[in-house]
Amino acid sequence: MGIWWDRTLFGKESSHACPKGALGKATRYCAPDTGWEEPDLFKCHSETFLELADQLAVIERDKLPLSTYFAVKISSDLRLATNLTKDLYGSDILIVDRMLYHVLKYETEQGGLNLTHRQDKDFIQNLVEAASKVLSRKYTGYVEQNKTFTNTGPEHLILMFEEYGKTLIKTKSIHLMNHSEVTSKNMVFGLDTVSASELWSFPTANANRNGNMSQETSQFLDMSDLDDGPSVLIPKYNNFPKCKKFSDDITRAMIPLKHLNIKSLEGKIFLSSKPFVVVVNALCRVYR
Repeated sequence: MGIWWDRTLFGKESSHACPKGALGKATRYCAPDTGWEEPDLFKCHSETFLELADQLAVIERDKLPLSTYFAVKISSDLRLATNLTKDLYGSDILIVDRMLYHVLKYETEQGGLNLTHRQDKDFIQNLVEAASKVLSRKYTGYVEQNKTFTNTGPEHLILMFEEYGKTLIKTKSIHLMNHSEVTSKNMVFGLDTVSASELWSFPTANANRNGNMSQETSQFLDMSDLDDGPSVLIPKYNNFPKCKKFSDDITRAMIPLKHLNIKSLEGKIFLSSKPFVVVVNALCRVYR
């Protein structure tokens, strides 16, 4: 840590400048019974986050409206700062959390060519990488402390990505990334489609003549839940390649077809392209 704490009376708290490479004040409490407790470095923030801290102050204090240029810069700066900083402090995480909130909120209010990912191909990847860093389990303590400032937990960040995914679909911006997935260590953000043709294969003309009228189900269809009926298993990885670095063969979600308006009835399929967003922990996938 690199901090030499001054002698302190029992029951008192000592303060000290944050470790090298960070600004702010660190504190440490000397308990009457057990002596020194673990240092509190929550109010420290890394030098790599100085510019972002200034930008956040301008946004929240001076009510500066965001723009496409500003959104691109923030997303790039967030990814750079989180990549350059080995261990984040509490204030670093708070900055990332608030900046992601403002950028995603801005994006959900845009549409068409005004969506920032149309101007910057790395925009979504930058956001996901930054979010992934603060969603790491090692920062759970800091995230809990952040609740005292924001009154929200990490789930609100995932919900903001969910709303962003809906915006991409509703504004028909999905054609730029029709089937794609942005992966990182602690978060996945993907856009995909679910269609009847992926779930059932229908008899060919020859099969019809031979009297074989049965439908064949695909590997993406699960029929085990008698209450909810057939469900599609996601992710499917039939429309885009699987990123082996951050993927596994265990994580799955089941979406009942009734929620997607995909029905099988007497050999007929009725399909609606209703947007659907799935959130599982730090996994955010948007389906359509």
